[in-house]
Amino acid sequence: MNRLLTSAITLTLISTTSIAATDKQPLEQINFVKKVYMMAVSDKYMGVDILKQNSSSELKQLLSRRDTIALRHNGEMCEWVRNVLIPGNDYDVRVNQMKFSALSNGLIRAQGKNFGESFQVDFKVQCDGQNCQIDDIYIPDSYKKEVMSIVKNNQC
Repeated sequence: MNRLLTSAITLTLISTTSIAATDKQPLEQINFVKKVYMMAVSDKYMGVDILKQNSSSELKQLLSRRDTIALRHNGEMCEWVRNVLIPGNDYDVRVNQMKFSALSNGLIRAQGKNFGESFQVDFKVQCDGQNCQIDDIYIPDSYKKEVMSIVKNNQC
């Protein structure tokens, strides 16, 4: 009887710990996406590619190759070189007025308004317990796939 009770308690503790660890992940990812948006609207990071700085190594490499291609087409407007975090050329977004949520498919959704226009961006975020990184952005389609296509074709 004691053995059965001990096993049941152990199983319950393991299950509870697993659930707690799982529940912690979306909160960590949401806080990371909020941090990315706080950086994006901060004057301190003006001129910094916030997306590239917070990307997974694969996405970072793709973005670097994208930038190299854009430099070769100096003066031309490559439509894919744009702000994917906040649509438009300028912003009046207030991060404290944005909504961040975890979706059932594991993505993190950021919703806000820029000059009265609603926008939403979904993030695929990878966290390892110490750091989080953006692996893809959906606006609504995969930005990573879009950049892969640009890199594959080696042109705007």
